[in-house]
Amino acid sequence: MTPELEESAAARGIDVVRRDSGGGAVMTGPWMLGISLWLPPTEPAAQAGPVDTFRRFGAACRDALGELGIAAVLATDADVARSIERARLPDLRWACFGTLSHGELVDQAGRKLLGLAQCRRPGGVLLEGGLLLSEPDWALLCELFGKPAEAGLVLRDVTAALAHQRGREFELEAFHAGLRRGVARYGLASVSVDVPFLPQLTERKPLAAIQGAAR
Repeated sequence: MTPELEESAAARGIDVVRRDSGGGAVMTGPWMLGISLWLPPTEPAAQAGPVDTFRRFGAACRDALGELGIAAVLATDADVARSIERARLPDLRWACFGTLSHGELVDQAGRKLLGLAQCRRPGGVLLEGGLLLSEPDWALLCELFGKPAEAGLVLRDVTAALAHQRGREFELEAFHAGLRRGVARYGLASVSVDVPFLPQLTERKPLAAIQGAAR
């Protein structure tokens, strides 16, 4: 995190933090629903490899959305490879939503809906997800990180928000209940499920630009 970044963010009223999981830059705010799942180290899912854990987490989120009538699919290995290649020009690899990773969700047109991250420590595994409820201010994120305006236009093209699919408010409680069923279905039964970014559903400003090392 550079002094220039901190100064630029402060001038725009944005807090900047570094996430332990690494990954690209993320702008959180009322447009994003954050999801956290904690796996104790004794859980089989915590002992599995990172990719397997991501896929279980993504599948649980996919099923919860499906219960609400929202179509989403897990990104395939081919989807991931294509997104990395596509993100070279213009360079989108600095942004979490600029590329796909294992277990992440896309809409039927292949646009990213859900970004994932995980932090592994001896005490357990923390899984985190960011679900786009509405379109973020991609131009502001690019401006903050000194990226060209073109990058913001491409980020808009390669992502999708639930507001584009549905004509009514996102049913948070129903999604939460469906997610609990999903984590049980995919062997994450004893994890705690939380929604840490819930206040952002009512706040009307960006709360954080989160930057980490590449995954």
